[in-house]
Formats: sequence, structure tokens, C-alpha cells
Amino acid sequence: MVSRRDFLLRAANGFLGTALGAMWAADGKLAQARLPGEPKAKSVIYIFLCGGFSHIDTFDPKDNKHAGKLMDAIGFGDNNAAMRRPVIPILRTYKNYGKSGIPVSDWFPHVGGVIDDVAVVLSMHCHQTNHFPAVIEHCTGKAIRQFEHPCLASWVTYALGTANKNLPAFVNVGRPSSPVQLSGGYLGAQYSATPFQPGDTPVPDLLPPKEISEVRLERRREDFGQTLGHWGVPAGPYFVLPFFGPSTVRDTVALPVDIYGHPLSHVNDVSARNALGATQVVNTRAAVLGATELLESAALDPYSFQRDAYLQKRRNDIHDGNPPADQERYDLDEPAPAGGAAAAGR
Repeated sequence: MVSRRDFLLRAANGFLGTALGAMWAADGKLAQARLPGEPKAKSVIYIFLCGGFSHIDTFDPKDNKHAGKLMDAIGFGDNNAAMRRPVIPILRTYKNYGKSGIPVSDWFPHVGGVIDDVAVVLSMHCHQTNHFPAVIEHCTGKAIRQFEHPCLASWVTYALGTANKNLPAFVNVGRPSSPVQLSGGYLGAQYSATPFQPGDTPVPDLLPPKEISEVRLERRREDFGQTLGHWGVPAGPYFVLPFFGPSTVRDTVALPVDIYGHPLSHVNDVSARNALGATQVVNTRAAVLGATELLESAALDPYSFQRDAYLQKRRNDIHDGNPPADQERYDLDEPAPAGGAAAAGR
């Protein structure tokens, strides 16, 4: 038969192993947790220009033999009506640069000097005829949004990881053309972008507003069980829950609400959530070891001592340190025994 202390020790060691495995996997120290191959890049700067330069004005020269001719076309967006539009002439001149002989327009003569270090992709095409649907297809590779697919930068973040877990790995500067450019999709929120905006507040809600002065509030631990107690719900019988420790019927009913409201329940990364949960369990258990040893050595009845201490503390917490006086009165005269009353009358 396993004692309670041995059971908690084995459970804590299991949680500790889970936490260490998650941290080692996040650091790439487990071979099966790594992506195949070694990354050559440490970071990527991706400049996206919605409605920017045309390919025929940069690195993809075309002749002007069709310039000015009318051609069949369709509208874009919700307008799919047939129409005829003239072919726009090319006004740029091109020159071949480097050993690769890549043509570069006269807008970028300095780029031509390093063109052998640049990869120019001329095979990309799009199925959309409007800018913002084309943005979605360009960023996710999908022409429609039936599912929330990760964007290009999310996949780069997934592949390269981050050297600092306390800083965002994917940062977006400026206003995106579409929210899809910031989405981690089914990879999870940890691969989504942290938006940086120009101005005095680059990251929204990171710092308190300037009009709010610093107030020094006393830190208090609140839970839904205290709220139920404040509403007049009685505590009910006392008992001890496995893992959670002392409790009452009222606090046990409130426990699911407290678990759902805990920030740990909303961490999407399973490995990070397990690691944080295991660390919390180990830390909580370590914090009460001293009290457990004191209770077993000093209290004549450890169960009654722990029960009374817990109920008194919960009552004190519900009333914010100012519980009302007990209803039981100790200043009333007790009725005298029948024999004593008769003797006093003689």
C-alpha cells in the first residue's frame, strides 16, 4: 500500500519529468522535437507592399508591342462584368547585371550591384483579381478562408524558433493590409504576430495609460468560493480533496470556475501549459511541506487543527479580514443546578 506522502512524491516527480521534457523540447535538446536539417538563417525581414511596385517596373521586363491595344478583361471585387481595357506601356529601361545577368530596371541601379546575392522569383501568380483577397492568397497560399491557415511569417517562426522566450519571435511593424498577415492559424497563438505601431505607444496595452497614476493596492487572493460566501452561501461540510487539499462543499462547487478563470487554462501551447502546471504543483507542495511537518509534530489532533484553521481562514478571507462577531454568547449567566437553587432559598 502506498502512503499519501509517497503518492504525492511520485506524482510530483512525474509532473517534474513532464515539465523538463517540455522545456528540453522547446530548447531543441531532444532530437525528435527538431525539424529536419539545420537552419541557415537566424531571422527574416519580410517587407510586404500591398499594391506596390509592378513586376514590369522592377525585375520582369516586357516589350511594348501590345502597348495601347484593347484587350478583353473582367472587373475585380464584386464586379465581374466583361470589359475592354488598353495594355499599359512600360516606361522603364532595363540593364542586365552581375554574373547571373538578371535584368534590373533603372529605378534600382544600386540593387543591380548586388544582384548576384538576390533571389528573384518570377514564377509566382495569383488567382484573385482584387487586392485584399490576393493578400490572403499570398500570405497563406490559400485562395479562400474556409480555415484559418498560418501566414508565411508564422511558418518561419515555427521553423526557426526564438532565442529568447520572453520576447516575441514574430513582430509586425505598421498597419497590416489584412488580419491574415498576423495570424498563426492552426499553429497556435504563440506563432501569431505581436503588432508594433508608430507613435508613443508601439505595443497597445503594454503599459498603463498616462492619465492613470500608480496606486499601491494591497494584494489579495480572491476566488469564486469567497464570492459565494459573500452572497450568503453556507460553507457546508468540511473534507479534504486529493491534490487540492482542505475544502468545503461551497469551495468545491466553485473550483471549476476558478480553474477556468486561471490564466493557465487559456495557454494554447500544450507543452507550455503542462510545464507551467507542473511547476505550480511542485511549488505549491513545497510551500506547505514546512506547515505539514509542524502540524504533525505540534498538534494533538492534526485533522481537527487543520480543519479549524482552514475554516477560520476562509471566514476571514470572505469578510476581508473583518469577520462579524460569533453568534454564540459567553457573557450570559448559566442556569444554576436544581439542588443549588433550593439550598439558596433556605
